[in-house]
Amino acid sequence: MAEMIYFCISLKSRKNATDWDAVCALLSNTIDSIKNSTSKNYHIVIAGHEKPQFIEGDDAVTFVEAPFAPPGANTKGRGNDKHKKRRLAAAWVKSQGNHTNRLGYIDADDLIDKTLVEKVLSSGGDVSVIVNSGYKLDMRNGDMEFISKRFSRYCGSCFFPVFTNEELPSSWDDVNTVFSQFDKHREFDIQCKALGKKVKSVQSDDAGFVVYLVNHTDSLEFSKKGMKNDTVDNGPQAEVKQRVLETRFGLLDFHALFEESNG
Repeated sequence: MAEMIYFCISLKSRKNATDWDAVCALLSNTIDSIKNSTSKNYHIVIAGHEKPQFIEGDDAVTFVEAPFAPPGANTKGRGNDKHKKRRLAAAWVKSQGNHTNRLGYIDADDLIDKTLVEKVLSSGGDVSVIVNSGYKLDMRNGDMEFISKRFSRYCGSCFFPVFTNEELPSSWDDVNTVFSQFDKHREFDIQCKALGKKVKSVQSDDAGFVVYLVNHTDSLEFSKKGMKNDTVDNGPQAEVKQRVLETRFGLLDFHALFEESNG
């Protein structure tokens, strides 16, 4: 039975960052949101080239150094880099020797609701979970949109799969595994069903469980497509957004988030 979530986070290299300090600050917010969870049955595994100083001595976090070179300017290479690092993190999980493992796919800038770990773990030890209610937050202006259904179409920080140890990769370049068949977030549900894996959706008409940050210069999406206008339909008023982000996602300084992103 999978009774813990291993959050696998791919961290871009300092060499590829527009602003490394901002990248680290956003990662810190991601980690804080996980630590804000009502359940403490999790461990955070970060795969990257350079270890952020602020995670030194943090028992809740394991950093796995990438043995391969950072990508060049090619955007496809940056996407491949993310998948390599996710395999590297999963290989560390495999090395722990558990029969069954529940992973959490989350990007190094997104946030999770404080109840999400508990909700996922209550789904059953052999049931993979896809989060289908969440928020998109535009880092240029603070616009935030609630998406009540099919959130996984937009955001990859939505999947909590269960894998046996045999289904996980042994190294970053081990691509011939069940794990490596899950690389497109729009198809997580389809792939689970094709492989005969139990899967359920977590969603709500009233609240989201993940905050997906868009339109900041160090996101993979930006490196592919640049800034995107009209990507977020603004919803809640500023004070409501601030309250949601603080009380449910552990973001204690709403305004600093935009300073981190915009320099």
